[in-house]
Amino acid sequence: MHSRGRVGRGRSGRGPAHPVRTTQGRSSPVAASHNAMQSQANQTVDSYTALRTLTDGSRSYSFRTPLQMRRFIDAGLTHSKTYPSDVAFVLRCLGSADTAGLQRLGEICRFPHAVDAGVNKEACSFQRVTCALLHLVTLPALMNSLLTQCYNPIMATLADNLDLASICRCAKALADQGSIADPNYRPYHQEQDGGMWQPETWVQMLQPIVNFLNQVVQRLGCNTEDELQQMQQSVASLQQTAQAFKAHGDCAGEYGVVNNLGNLGRLLAIKQAEQQRVLRKETHGLQQHVHRQRQQRSGPGRLQADQDGPGETRPDGPRHDNDHTSINSISIAPTQQEVLCHVSAYLPANVPGTVIHLEEGSPEAHKDLHFRLLRHDMVAELCESAVRFQQAGGSDSLALPKGATSGRANLPGIDDDMSLFVYGNVEIKNLMTAKFGAGVQYEVAFDDLPFNTGKTSGQRREYWEKSRRLQHGTLVALWWDRSAATRPRAQQASDPCITFATISMRNEQQLAPREAGHRPQIGIRLCQGCGANDEILMAALGGKLPGHTVMLQSSGSFFAYEPILKALQSTQTMPLADYIAAPKLRADSSGPEPPTAGRTGGASFIKDLLSHGNRLFGNRGPVGRESPPPTAAAARVGGPAYLTQDASFRLDLSCLLDEAVHDDEALNAVKTIDLLAGHWPSDTLQEVTTLDQSQLLALQAALSRELALVQGPPGTGKTYVGIQAVKALLANTSGNAKDLDPGTGHVDDLPNAADPLTHPCVGPVLIVCFTNHALDQFLEGLLAAGLTDMVRVGGRSKNDALAQYNIHELVRDKAMPAQKQLLYGCYNRAGALEQRIGELKASLMQGELAWPAVKHHVEMVAPDLHESLVSRKRPMDDEFEEAVSNKRHFWWQWLHGHRRNNAQNKAAAAADARAQASQVAGHNSFDVLAEQPNFQTTGPPATEVPAAANTEPGEWGEQGVAALAGQRLAGQRLHIAPNRDLEDLLAAEDAWTMTRTEREMLYNCWDEQLRSGWLGELKLAMREYESVRDEQRRIHADVDLNVLKGARLVGMTTAGVANKQELVAAMAPKVVIVEEAGEVFEAHILASLAPTTEHLILIGDHEQLRPKPQLYALQTESGQGYNLDLSLFERLVRQGFPVATLEQQRRMRPSVSRLIRNTIYPSLQDHASVCNYPRVKGMVHNVFFWDHNHPEGGRDENASKQNSAEAAMAARLALYLTQQGYKAGDITILTPYVGQLLLLRAEVRKYMRFVVSERDAEELAAAQGDEDTEGSQDSPAAKEKLPGSKLGFAAEISRVNLNDCVRVATVDNFQGEESTIIILSLVRNNKQGMIGFLKTSNRINVMLSRAKHGMYILGHADTLTASKKSTMWRQVTGLLEGDDAVGQALPVVCANHPESVNMLRSAADFDTFARDGGCSLQCSARMPCGHSCPRLCHPDDSRHVTVQCPKACTHVLQPCGHPCPKLCYQDCGLCTRPMPNLLLPCGHTAHDIPCHRALKPDLVACTEKVSVHLPHCGHTIQVRCGDVAAVQADASKCTATCGSNLECGHTCQHRCGACLLSTVRGSTTGSSKGSLASAPPIPVSSYQHLACSQVCSRDLLCGHTCGKSCHGGSTCPPCTRLCSVKCGHGQCKGLCTDLCAPCAEPCRWLCQHQGQCKLPCGAPCTRLPCNERCTLQLSCGHRCPSVCGEPCPSTKFCIHCGDKSLTAYDIIMDENRTLRDYDKGEVTENPLIVLACGHVLPMTSMDGYLELHRAYAKDQQGNWTTPCQLEAGEQQALKSCPICRQPLTQIMRYGRPLNHMKVQHADIKFFLHCNQELAEADKMYGAASKAASDSASRAGTAFPSATSTANWRRSAACFAGMCRCWLYAMPMHDGCMVS
Repeated sequence: MHSRGRVGRGRSGRGPAHPVRTTQGRSSPVAASHNAMQSQANQTVDSYTALRTLTDGSRSYSFRTPLQMRRFIDAGLTHSKTYPSDVAFVLRCLGSADTAGLQRLGEICRFPHAVDAGVNKEACSFQRVTCALLHLVTLPALMNSLLTQCYNPIMATLADNLDLASICRCAKALADQGSIADPNYRPYHQEQDGGMWQPETWVQMLQPIVNFLNQVVQRLGCNTEDELQQMQQSVASLQQTAQAFKAHGDCAGEYGVVNNLGNLGRLLAIKQAEQQRVLRKETHGLQQHVHRQRQQRSGPGRLQADQDGPGETRPDGPRHDNDHTSINSISIAPTQQEVLCHVSAYLPANVPGTVIHLEEGSPEAHKDLHFRLLRHDMVAELCESAVRFQQAGGSDSLALPKGATSGRANLPGIDDDMSLFVYGNVEIKNLMTAKFGAGVQYEVAFDDLPFNTGKTSGQRREYWEKSRRLQHGTLVALWWDRSAATRPRAQQASDPCITFATISMRNEQQLAPREAGHRPQIGIRLCQGCGANDEILMAALGGKLPGHTVMLQSSGSFFAYEPILKALQSTQTMPLADYIAAPKLRADSSGPEPPTAGRTGGASFIKDLLSHGNRLFGNRGPVGRESPPPTAAAARVGGPAYLTQDASFRLDLSCLLDEAVHDDEALNAVKTIDLLAGHWPSDTLQEVTTLDQSQLLALQAALSRELALVQGPPGTGKTYVGIQAVKALLANTSGNAKDLDPGTGHVDDLPNAADPLTHPCVGPVLIVCFTNHALDQFLEGLLAAGLTDMVRVGGRSKNDALAQYNIHELVRDKAMPAQKQLLYGCYNRAGALEQRIGELKASLMQGELAWPAVKHHVEMVAPDLHESLVSRKRPMDDEFEEAVSNKRHFWWQWLHGHRRNNAQNKAAAAADARAQASQVAGHNSFDVLAEQPNFQTTGPPATEVPAAANTEPGEWGEQGVAALAGQRLAGQRLHIAPNRDLEDLLAAEDAWTMTRTEREMLYNCWDEQLRSGWLGELKLAMREYESVRDEQRRIHADVDLNVLKGARLVGMTTAGVANKQELVAAMAPKVVIVEEAGEVFEAHILASLAPTTEHLILIGDHEQLRPKPQLYALQTESGQGYNLDLSLFERLVRQGFPVATLEQQRRMRPSVSRLIRNTIYPSLQDHASVCNYPRVKGMVHNVFFWDHNHPEGGRDENASKQNSAEAAMAARLALYLTQQGYKAGDITILTPYVGQLLLLRAEVRKYMRFVVSERDAEELAAAQGDEDTEGSQDSPAAKEKLPGSKLGFAAEISRVNLNDCVRVATVDNFQGEESTIIILSLVRNNKQGMIGFLKTSNRINVMLSRAKHGMYILGHADTLTASKKSTMWRQVTGLLEGDDAVGQALPVVCANHPESVNMLRSAADFDTFARDGGCSLQCSARMPCGHSCPRLCHPDDSRHVTVQCPKACTHVLQPCGHPCPKLCYQDCGLCTRPMPNLLLPCGHTAHDIPCHRALKPDLVACTEKVSVHLPHCGHTIQVRCGDVAAVQADASKCTATCGSNLECGHTCQHRCGACLLSTVRGSTTGSSKGSLASAPPIPVSSYQHLACSQVCSRDLLCGHTCGKSCHGGSTCPPCTRLCSVKCGHGQCKGLCTDLCAPCAEPCRWLCQHQGQCKLPCGAPCTRLPCNERCTLQLSCGHRCPSVCGEPCPSTKFCIHCGDKSLTAYDIIMDENRTLRDYDKGEVTENPLIVLACGHVLPMTSMDGYLELHRAYAKDQQGNWTTPCQLEAGEQQALKSCPICRQPLTQIMRYGRPLNHMKVQHADIKFFLHCNQELAEADKMYGAASKAASDSASRAGTAFPSATSTANWRRSAACFAGMCRCWLYAMPMHDGCMVS
């Protein structure tokens, strides 16, 4: 136990090796919440302060006396017991790396201890210090915490520093003296201790030691033989000590110590067996061992184990790289070798003894078997598809339809239910991180599916929203063929590289992008152990994968298997293994009976366990339909351990009684039930509860057996019994009692923790179901029973009633301060890692390396070269060191072959030219991925390369690093044999004398070294990022744990339990209830058991549906013996395990129930209530078999079957039943085939609404495959109107209700549900008697047991009875034939004419004989309107309230006397006959006025247009004649445009009436519109106009015009357009308000007369303008019309042959002339200036417009002489085109005035930006200061005040950067006098 390497393993056991750092010095977060208990609060504050001081203080401090240690331990105990939900604070203090807690623990462990230390300061007390310390660290709240990053280091520190042998000697010494008391510890000493904890009994002394050893074994392991031997000796010594103490007398709680020691001994025996197997493997004896096991286990009655063992046990060695002996070494995701392996996988049969490499009957063998079977079910389909895909040519051929690059692959030999989807042209786009998502992931783009081509983005998005493809968690394979470039296409099998990943990010908007040319994208996360991670990472950094890359997706669901398989791997113990892992249950075993599980402990128990092979029960003989009767085996099933600890326990079932029971004798009888003695008052309970006799016996079994099986045949109420069992458990047990003291029985004050002395503590009761639907149903039943103290774990619940009980709702704001601190630390570390990963990505993806990236490395590896390089450095180079392309930078000059001077450049040009001539031009920058450098790097050692040591060996080889480095170089890479080798170059002193080839070689070396280091650091950062995310997940789970521990009920699915194994183990449930256990894989149940489970209740029915493997070969029906679909429930029943069966059903009428009673359940009884069901209306028989002869459809036996005749008949029968008065929700149509479900959906849609369950909808989507889905028609609410042609009348439904929808479902997805009437479509009809799914009695049982009142079977009886694989159909049809309920015609009876019975042979006969639900006679009943009913005989609506009479109405309308034109059922209303001409009182004539309005002409408004003059405003407008009076009375209705001049300069564009109304309302309070008629006219000039609605259009400083609405005299807002700063070198990409640096490139203004400008492009030019005309020729051959020095315009500006429509505007003359009007002399004298916007002006006009005379001085002859001083004047806008007002750019001649304006504009932007930044920083500083001041009273609620410091630093950095930019923006040069 003193291995120094233990601590490292301890810290990495379940958490990262480096816990997060948290803020120190915070105040107590918990003391203020306990004012009601002041003394306890004071004690807590002291303990809090003590812990914080002793652990957060100086590490130089150390304990000096045992009393100090006692105080420290007591502080931890006090805080943990007072606030058990805040144990995170204790863990952080003791185990965090940034505290001194681990140092303090080590000091205590190393201090000498003795059992008689008393108050001696030289030795501490073993009882009061050592045991107290172990008691503290083994508190349940600490042990079960998920903060393993803190708890594991605590265990490791204790394990490394405690002397186990000394502890065992001290315990033995106390046992020898018969007392744990310290003889030298006096009572007055105890008073001085102040009530600190110390053990009072030997159980309290031993329990912490045993718990500590158990934690060490589980968390740290015993990995060496010495460690294991030492631990076994310690356990044996403690067992002897416990026996010695027991000899002195019993003690309360001794069972827990003895039982824990026994479990620990068993765990050590398992580890010893594992070490022995490893030893056999190392000595090459494992194969011989496996061979002996095979011979020993093969024999009569056993499956012959003839296949080779797994991994190294196979004679020829492992089959592939994922074939291992131990399942813990197997990767969950497949590997490339595995999927392409042609050797059959090792697959043991589900029969005892077939796991030949493990001990028969051991839990390890049982777990191994189910792991391999379940994983094979997951990967087998993908493996087979991958092999077929490879044989078809791999990614070269794609195996797709012609022209498609994505879709379903057409692979030969693959069944229809096995699909392989291919997504072509895959590209790795990016490496992403998501601290709240999937962590490190890759963004992948691929070609869209062919049927999505041509669709809109909305249609494509709708498809992806409904499609099951690429769902989150789906397993995909990236496949590319390395040899694709050299192998003939599709002529040989491909040589692929395959890497596996899961879908981690699925965004429908990214799958259906709106932008044209964008492809679908999705996020993937690589699986662990993937062999091609390096290639994927290189591709994400800008490289490419070799060959054509595709993405493959199999139809299997990886995400449903992965958590279960991981849970099986991580499980160390198997609760109730004596029952579960028993190879065969034999009652007549002749060997000695082994002890019951958990009743004895120690080495003898382990010895007996291994020698007897866990055989507990005997063989029951042949398996029959009825469960074997209970025998002696039933007595051997012990009671739950938490009940057997207390012999005085009495069960109280008064919680199950009816409220009306007042019998005191009965109440007393049910309150004191001695369950362990077998007492069970069945008669009394049956009288006072609603449970029948069989339900009571099942309840007894569920409560009294540690493993209970409750079988519930259909309709017997097994869920109800489960709910009653839960009620009884909660009423007789307590919840989590934190840190129960075995001696005193004290328990923390929790609301749901009853006294453990009277109520056993079981923690939360864990309820497990296979599906979310089943879990919601069970929890709903518990809510209905009044059980609300529950938590629903999982986010897929769709029940609103359970929303408030979801874990996500309950954990909000429940994190304790210490947990918040840890989370803050995680978020900060994750954010820093994200930033670093981004920086490393940018470094690796850049082209040529800039000098800042290289300079430190060059200085380190070649200091002389560094000094030589920087010798050419100029002051300005510091400003441009980030710009690689700056040709004036010394680094760019060195890279591109420049010498010290031009002479040397010219001398070496020839050598470089000859070197370059030998290279192949046109290299692709990524081609080097496939090339090898042709030189050997012999650079410095790896230790000299930054971060290179972080790269793992073999991860990034020389080729990968060189390729990635090579592909990043811009331009062409030259690999020429250098003049000097690399070592000489690195040792050289002068870098400038090297040839270009030598420089290239040296640069390549540095580039490769740097990128190698960056790659290593990137991978390290990615791993650390994942570690932080795992730590963050555990902290969140620890918050969840606080909520779960306080609940009595926790509901989870099996996948949820597997996903949260650590959480379930920490929750420590002792009771687990599994609903529908017969439909759950045994592996799922194994994964659902926590190590603390003592009571397992399985509720189900093995005669109903089994679990559903994907592979038929693994099903029991296949006969191959794998039997993966054999649930634990069914297996135990078959092996003779006692099962309690419910016998009274309350669902089916007797004629239905007898079909399963006479075939499966002979003891099934009918409750009296089902015998009184009414007959099915409109039907002759309540149960009938329609025997037809319509053949089935389907390509082959493997395809899903269809039968169109049955689909039509079922849909029409459902409609007929609704016509009898049944609600559509009372009818369900069932079928065993998804293909038939497709037809039924289409047929039912013709007549009525329908509903499909979520699981059926998923199977329908999968069955449709590549076909486009039908949109929203599957939803019952999709259509608002239904066709009524076949109903005989129109039907409209205004709102959707499930009662109005017929349920259409598959049989497998309808188990556990029921319906009033069932229509069963069996589909099968063939001559061979092949019935597929229908041969399984389990499925037949479900089909025939769903109906309550009636059931109608549609099928072919001869096909069913001819099957040799099923005899049940012959029994069923025989029973129905006896009742004359089988026939080729379905008999229906008319409700109105009972004598009318019609025989319907097809769906069409319904329209002939019973179209409206009755018979073919006419109804002829007189309706309320007096007409006869138009319908045929109909049983519904006998009063004809809803029948719509289609005859013409006979009413005469009054007073006009016109006949009513409507139908009889319609309301007559007013007469609407149009009157052609109606003379109005105004004299005009109205046309086509309805009759009822024509009766009152004065109310008809005339619509003729007339002119009217308004006196108020003086306008004359056109209005309708009928509106004249209203307009004259209300002048605000004037519609004329106001047109007044506004103060802003615009004209008012609002209506005159609106302005007038605004004026009146503004001047007269209370004025109304009506007062305008009498008010005096208001002059238009006095109007108070509305706000101007025109665009401002004022010139801004940037040269743009203001595009905002007119804002009067206020300042225009900042311009939001793109910056207008532009030159020949580039354009600013920011907005006008953004700061932009001036162009630093050399100015391009050059001409033969004035030379070239010597200033940077962005500075005001000092060169004089040239007035000469350009001497160059345009491409048309004519002379350029522009001025010398300006770029020549295009030929359309030629004055000879250019565009005739182009004109030149002369500002001085204010005239426009076409260019053709200018003659040659005119242009020579006054050249033309062509602006960037395309407008043309004469040079003299532009000179005057831009005031060039202010920038340059002239002499008397008008020649430019010198630049003038440009003074910073008042703000003025940048000059723009005088014609179109676009900013002027790229005019060389006017560079001085224009650049000066830009400098002034930059000045303004700079100061505005600075003011904004400083104001923002000041605001943030104020907020942070306030938060810092509040943190003294509220620790953990705000980030540290260092945030403000960071903000100020950011502002200062921003300010410095802007100042730096500003200083360069106004340089001082000779001749330039810019202030």
